[in-house]
Amino acid sequence: MPKQNFKLGAADPRQVQVEWKGMWKNVAVSLDGQQLGVIPDSAALKAGQTFKLPDGSALEVKLVTGLQAGLRLTHDGAPVPGSAGDPATKLAQARGIVWFIGGLTLVLGVVAEVARVPFLRQIGIGWESAVIGAVFLVLGYFVGKRSMVALALAMVLLVVDMALTLMESSQAGRAPTGALGVRIFFLIMMAQGFKAIREIKAAERAKVG
Repeated sequence: MPKQNFKLGAADPRQVQVEWKGMWKNVAVSLDGQQLGVIPDSAALKAGQTFKLPDGSALEVKLVTGLQAGLRLTHDGAPVPGSAGDPATKLAQARGIVWFIGGLTLVLGVVAEVARVPFLRQIGIGWESAVIGAVFLVLGYFVGKRSMVALALAMVLLVVDMALTLMESSQAGRAPTGALGVRIFFLIMMAQGFKAIREIKAAERAKVG
């Protein structure tokens, strides 16, 4: 049976386990091996269910759909680390996308020039692509350090790349490839990083205050 494990909080070592059958049926929620309850089906899971913990606190378990699909767990209103809705998870996703774009662009650029691949060179991939890929990798590092500027620059570079792709497709008289849709998806996912950074910084300020 599929299952996911979560640490209840950054400073709370208790383990939450969510286990289910098939398409979200009989979803069993446990804390440190002790079952808290069972959510019967996906409809009830999407509606969300709250469980009282032994210390009096509350754990809510909910299935969210869309771009941030997954299990969203909150402990007394605070996102459980690693679950959908956790700002650190969203930021890691944004950073991962920037790194993926950078790594792929860098590798393709090097391969195009070193192996002299005609197809890649014909579509404009070469040393310039490798340099841009390296820039994305650096920006990804700073995105992980919660830099909104780095995230914005990465998105601008991706938008410029999309514009160039559209222009080249128009000049060649061909329709844009499916890769354009992938870039748009990447942009949407990367944009989630701004909210994540703000939420993380707000939580840190609240702790200090």
